Amino acid sequence: MLSTHLKKGQQVFVQGDLTARQYTTKDGRNGTSLDVTVEKFQFIGRKEESAASTTDTLSDPLGELDERPF
Repeated sequence: MLSTHLKKGQQVFVQGDLTARQYTTKDGRNGTSLDVTVEKFQFIGRKEESAASTTDTLSDPLGELDERPF
């Protein structure tokens, strides 16, 4: 889980899928929950915010510029 590696306010790039789930609370109200299935992530904040950061910019968070067809 990413929550063990993140602090509130820390910047992170996340790529993945969202899945919406409907539920009913004990008092009968309907609700929706969003689950995130993370495929890739990268810390993008300043290094002092994230010791695990590998980049200081948002220009190419996944390092895939050479793999894009345009």
